[in-house]
This record gives sequence, structure tokens and C-alpha cells, in this order.
Amino acid sequence: MKRIASVLLAAALIAAAVFPVAVYAASNEQVVFEYLTNTMGLNTAAACGAMANLEKESNFNPHAEYQEKDGSISYGLCQWNGVRRTALENYCSVHGYDSTTLNGQLHYMQYELETSESSAYGSFRNVENTADGAYTAGYNWASKYERCAHYFDDVDQYAQRANLAKSKYWPKYGKSTLITVSFDANGGSCAVTSRRVDAGSAIGALPAPSRDDYAFSGWYTSQTGGTQVTASTTFSSDTTIYAHWALSSVEITYYDAAGQVWLADSAASGSDYQLESTYPLKDGSYFCGWSYTKDAASFDLRPNQSVKARSALRFYPVYVTLEEVLSGKEVYIYRIEDFSADGYQIEQVQSTVNCRVNASYWTEWSDYTPTEVTAGENVQVRTAPVYRYYYFLCPSCGAHEPFYGTSDCHAQIPSSAWHSTWSTLPYSQSDYKTFSYTTEKYYTTSLGDGQMWIFSSGNVSATDIGTIDATGSEEVIVTGYSFRKLVEKYDSVTQSVTAYKITPAECQHHYVGGKCTICGQADPDFLLGDLTGDGKVTSADAVLLVRSLSELEQLTDEQLMSADMNGDGKITAADSVALVRLLTELT
Repeated sequence: MKRIASVLLAAALIAAAVFPVAVYAASNEQVVFEYLTNTMGLNTAAACGAMANLEKESNFNPHAEYQEKDGSISYGLCQWNGVRRTALENYCSVHGYDSTTLNGQLHYMQYELETSESSAYGSFRNVENTADGAYTAGYNWASKYERCAHYFDDVDQYAQRANLAKSKYWPKYGKSTLITVSFDANGGSCAVTSRRVDAGSAIGALPAPSRDDYAFSGWYTSQTGGTQVTASTTFSSDTTIYAHWALSSVEITYYDAAGQVWLADSAASGSDYQLESTYPLKDGSYFCGWSYTKDAASFDLRPNQSVKARSALRFYPVYVTLEEVLSGKEVYIYRIEDFSADGYQIEQVQSTVNCRVNASYWTEWSDYTPTEVTAGENVQVRTAPVYRYYYFLCPSCGAHEPFYGTSDCHAQIPSSAWHSTWSTLPYSQSDYKTFSYTTEKYYTTSLGDGQMWIFSSGNVSATDIGTIDATGSEEVIVTGYSFRKLVEKYDSVTQSVTAYKITPAECQHHYVGGKCTICGQADPDFLLGDLTGDGKVTSADAVLLVRSLSELEQLTDEQLMSADMNGDGKITAADSVALVRLLTELT
């Protein structure tokens, strides 16, 4: 499609016979502009780029014809030729339009841009709504969609049309509608501080900020209260939106001796949590305290002690067995009243023990990358749109180039010299600069590393997740993930605690029949055979025993104990014989 205004339109003279060409063009110009902005939804800058090209192609005349050197006729607003003109006529026929009218041609132009020419469309549809954006749109429309001769009579037609969009149509129609939406993290932090969008356009994907000990509740129009903002929310002027927060909750779990959940609790993240005053019991053992780990030999915490609730907490009971308690060693029974056995002496001593303090911490937030990260108990995740920047590195001079091929130093740059990075910095806020030899690409040095990074100019105003490269087929705006992990760490500290030594108590003996009724110890003063209780064994004792056997005397319990000489629990003649023998030995 060759478009040269000075040789346009022999056929347009027919229309001029009805009314002057200037009036015809002016009338159509307004219709075209309204279609571009209202029906197609282009911003003013993109529409101005289209207007400049349509002026050069047809002066907005749908009947304009131009005979090419090969004899073919280019026709209409965009000077369709060959198969593209046939496609115009077929589309209009199928959809009930007249292919010779402005209305039919505008509808086909939109269809063509959205289908077979979608790559070209992407190069100018999202330009920034500024005079420079109009220039870019005019240049890219000429080079990508019209594909007119770059030079004609030594005139750069791409630049000519771009300048026409910027110098004629932007002053006429242009009014920047860009507004700034600022993100106030409201006590937290956010990778994105502001975004420029067209007034009345959806704000697009929103970043997810972070704040220690808080969960993000959404963006709102007021610092407190207000209306929630979503990706589809629109604004008509510069606006600040605010992050809202809710205190995060930390899960706290106590376990019993069997490893089952004994108690489930929760606390506000970052708060000082006081442990329960009660504890689970275990048969044959005594509670000492709580440990951060299962099956620990010693405790870290005790009931009513406070601990910082930064992340999920789990407490496991520590016990001491009855055998250990009675060993005479120091034991750390939490509540000595739990030991209730009689006959033991309890000595209280102060002892030093090694305990652990929870010093776990969250790492610093990682950089944003397109790699998806799943949040979990020990992983926190935040998201924000990230934008792809790139360059081709010249292997000879080290220059950062927008294309592979021949570098400024005339060295060859291979396609494998591609380098890319992702940043939360929107293209429109990157303080970008233009190249002298291409309008397809912009470059910036604002990513923080001092390096030159490049992106497609057609994407400069884009903010939507899933945006495709204006000069390619890859996504250049995607969801970025930043994460941090919980590092579990415990510091060792010493504590002074009360310990106990439990030993058998000294018995206050109560002797009956030669034995202590409390501890069973033998009575050192007990004399076997001394029935009379005079401290001696004499014939009087033998006489008394015989009388008892003859049922002439009734012995007391103590006398019966003394009379049982053979210890069989019965008083018989055998005891009498044993007593006589004892007397014989004593004399």
C-alpha cells in the first residue's frame, strides 16, 4: 500500500463535485476520530497517530484510489490493495456493510487490526497519552500497519507521519488524560508507590503490600473506611489509595503425653503470649514444663510464662518419672503438690538449668520474579505486577542494543546475547529515553543498577497483567512474587529454678511385738522369751508359758510375741521346749 498525498485521488474529484474535498475531509476526519476513540477505545495519542496516516493515505476519503506501479489499484481510507482489498469487500458483504462507505471501511479496519494485524495494533494502541505518544503511534502505524515505503523522494515517510501526528493532530485533539494513582502502604511497605493511568480507565492489577504481623485486607479510598478499590476501579483525577490491614493470627498448639492435641489456642502476631496455667497429667510421672520440641529431656518454658508470638507455636510436655523422683537426685517438678506420697522428706534447692528461647526470625523479602511462590506456615508471599526489560549485549564493545544483528561498532550480535530482567517499575514511570534510529523501542537507566534496559514503546502505557510485547508475542507484564521464609532458631539461656530432692523421711518408730508398725524395723529393745517383761529370760518366763499352754494364764499380745520362740505365729509346746533350752544355754 503506497500512500503519497500529492498524487492521491483521481477518483476523489468525483466526490469533490458534490462538495469541496476540504469540507469532505473535515467532516470525515471528525467521524474517524470519534470512531477511533469511542468505538475502538484508543486514547487520543494513538488516535492522532492513526489520523496522520489516514490523512496521508486518503485524506479521509473512502473512495480514494491510487494506481500503483504494477497497475493495481489501492483503495479507500487505508488504500487497501490486492488480497487485503478483497478481504475488505468480503468482510463488508458478510457483515452487512457497504465496502465503499466510511462506516464499512472503519469497521473492517478495526477487524483487521484486531485479527490479522494484531501485532501491528499492539505497537501503537497502548502508547502513552502524550505528544510523544502520538509521535510513536504515527510512526508505528506507518511502519507496522500501512507498511508504506520508508523513503519517498528522499523523505522519511515514517517520521513525516509521526511528526504530523505530534504537530498537527495532537494540538488539535490532544489533551493528556493521564492521572497518577498513588499507593499508600499505610504502615506497611509496597514495591509500587504510584501508577499513571488514563482518567476513566480501569486501574488494572493491584500490588500486594506487606506489613509485619498484619494481613493485607485490600486497597481503599480512605485511610480508614472508604470504598474498596479493585482492578476494575476507575478514577477521573489524581488519587491516593490506602492499604488496609488486620492483625495476623498465630496458631498455638499444646500437646499431651500421648502426642495428641491437648489445647488449641491463638494469639495476635507479634504479641506477648502467656502460656496456660494448667497442664496435662501423666500417670506415674510429674509435669516439669513445656518444650518447643517433641520428646525433649528438659523444658524450655513453664506455665504462665510469656513468649513472643511471631509464628505458629507448638508446646510439648516434659515429665519426670516416679523412679527418677525417688532416686534422690534433683528433679524439677513444676508443682511439688503433685507429689503426695507419705513417708518422704522433700528438700527444696535452687538450681540452674539450660533452657531455649525462641529466636526464630523472618528473612528479608526477596526480589520480585515471575516464578510463582506458594504461601505456607513458614513462607509469606506478596505480589505486584512486574515488567520485562531487556537488551542484546554486543560481545565486542559491550553496548546494550534493542536488536541483535550489527552493532554500532559493526560487530555481529547473536540472538543468544539476549539478557532480560523483571522490575516492578512501570514502563511509563521509568524515565525512558528514545533511540535516534528506531521508535519501536525505548530505553531506561532507572532500574537501580545503572545499566541500560529496553522495552517496546508500544507498551509504554500498559499496566495490565498479560500484556503482550508490542513487537512480539511474549507477555511483558506478569504477576511478580516476592517471598520471605521463617528461619527457626533457638538461643540457649540459663535460668534459676526451684529443684527438689525427695528422700525417705526418718521414721518415728512405733514398735509392737519387736517390729516398727511404720517401717517394719526390728525393735532393738525386744527380748525373745521375756514374757514377764523384766528384761531378762528366767524360769519365771518358762512357768508363765507353761501356765498359758495349760490355759491357766491369758497372755497379752506382747507376751504372745515374746512366747513365739520358733516364730511360726502359734504358741505351742515347741515354744516351751525352745524357751527351756534357751534357759539351759543361759545358765
